[in-house]
Amino acid sequence: MLVSKVVDKKGVVLDTKSSTLSIPSFDQFEVFQTGEIQKPLLWSPETPNLYKVLTEVSENGNIVDTYETTFGVRTVDINRNGVFLNGELYPVKGTCNHQD
Repeated sequence: MLVSKVVDKKGVVLDTKSSTLSIPSFDQFEVFQTGEIQKPLLWSPETPNLYKVLTEVSENGNIVDTYETTFGVRTVDINRNGVFLNGELYPVKGTCNHQD
């Protein structure tokens, strides 16, 4: 069984998804789970709000592996008016000069 829990910085579980499957030894398998965070706190350089996905793999009721993934929720829009993060303009400064 694969269980994924989305938790906030206080450790409060916001969403839980589980999948039951059988995978032969030494095999590889991708599992897709979709979760939801109600009213997420957005990540930005000024407010680096982060969440975690705590993943547990269990076999016969015993946890055999765990993994922790840190992530932030944000929107990015790049258009002719500039780069927008969470709807706010972030000016891009500098150039990329590669003369030899």
